[in-house]
Amino acid sequence: MAKPTSSSVWLICASFLLLTLLPFIEAEGNQSNVSIDKIITFSDTDGKNFVDTMSLNGTNIERLSNFSWELIDLFTLNIDGSPSILLSGEHFDSVTPVSESLWEWSIELNISGINCTCQFTTYTDTSSFSEQFEVSTLLVYLGTSNHNPFVDTSSIIISKSDQYQYIIAFDLISQGSFSNGINGIETDGMILNSEVCQTISNTCLDNPVAIELNFTSIQNQILVSIDQQNISIEDGIWLFTFTIKDSFLRESNQFSSRIILDNSPPLVELNSIDKVNESESFLIYAIIDDGYIGSKFTLTWTVTDPEGSSRGLFDEEFYHNTTIELSLNKSGVWNIQILVRDSGNNLVKKNISIMVENTAPVIELKVDGLSIHDGDDIKLNDASSWTIDASSSFDTENEIDEIIFEWFIDNEKLLVNNSIITGEEIDIFNGQQITLIISDEDGQSNTISFSISPPESSEDEDIFTMSSLFFGTGLLVVILVSLKFLFRSKSKDLKLPRWGK
Repeated sequence: MAKPTSSSVWLICASFLLLTLLPFIEAEGNQSNVSIDKIITFSDTDGKNFVDTMSLNGTNIERLSNFSWELIDLFTLNIDGSPSILLSGEHFDSVTPVSESLWEWSIELNISGINCTCQFTTYTDTSSFSEQFEVSTLLVYLGTSNHNPFVDTSSIIISKSDQYQYIIAFDLISQGSFSNGINGIETDGMILNSEVCQTISNTCLDNPVAIELNFTSIQNQILVSIDQQNISIEDGIWLFTFTIKDSFLRESNQFSSRIILDNSPPLVELNSIDKVNESESFLIYAIIDDGYIGSKFTLTWTVTDPEGSSRGLFDEEFYHNTTIELSLNKSGVWNIQILVRDSGNNLVKKNISIMVENTAPVIELKVDGLSIHDGDDIKLNDASSWTIDASSSFDTENEIDEIIFEWFIDNEKLLVNNSIITGEEIDIFNGQQITLIISDEDGQSNTISFSISPPESSEDEDIFTMSSLFFGTGLLVVILVSLKFLFRSKSKDLKLPRWGK
């Protein structure tokens, strides 16, 4: 339990003045949607007391064709934990047009025997969206007892006044508070019960611990001061749970606020390889520790090339969470920077330098579609047309258009600076030694040498040709001699008939 002290009032009041100027940190609770222009409004304000009969009136800016209302006891709960519905209906007693788009309504209910802290709720069909309703509510105290203070959880605002000071502000409704005016809520005799636990998603990681917190009021608003150093809690996500007891020890509804206390910058480390070749993919890992479970942070990467030009990451360079994948196509020293911003707006910058080494261009050489390698001996017919093509040679993307081709014939440079030469540039009658050197803009080069010459018949081929000739001639002689003997033999055996005998 804690009571307001005079020494803390000036701090809380000063902090409250900053509520609308300081960034919103985080507030959670059973918050309802608040409409700027309510369809139904009430003439009364929250906290009015009715005995026996409750008379309400107000205005509506749409003609009411489909609506309903309920009277709900906020402190008497059903088995499922929901508030009890005491009365309900589907119409007002009267709806009177005032102007073209404005109507006045009124309703009177018999509440004899009802003692409660209740909420009168209207549900209005907006007609514009299927199954969507606008809700308007009014907190009322009915009868003469069971009148508890009530915290409007939709009004909770959390702000940070300095490095370790936080303010939780909320509207507190009590019987008759609608008429308090500038004097506001009387906090004398009021008790604030507070508990805190570390959390991730509104679930305590350990048992809640009771703490004492100072508070004060401005009109109908309660301001609770949280000094991280005084209550000795470390950075983390903390769930603060509150109830308020008035001077008659009547207890309010319980409500919670989740606050991220983050006053220490995160620890950041970048890891990667020191050297990489042009256009070779590599990863950069960021290791980030903000000191507590559930911490969140945003990352901003900057890539600076050797010439000093900077850029952000391309979509395809995001690899996973705190890891990026780069493929740098320019040689030199690149600088990679990461800017880490945590939930407490603490900033940390880290840099890492990567040496990108130039790679030599690669020669791809072909003669009429046939690949050529260093040291090859190519036979070409001088009488036919042929092409030596190095256009498939390649380098990194940024240097592919800057490749220089240099051709040498028997160590004499040709006045040709393109990737293709033909038989018109080379006389191969006696054979030639050809050398190709390709270079990139960084001076890296690659070389290939090969020889070309006209086709020549070999000694084995000549022997085979002469052998074939002699064999053919000998075979012909044998055939002729055989035929001659055959005819002679047949001529001796031939007997002619004798005539005349």
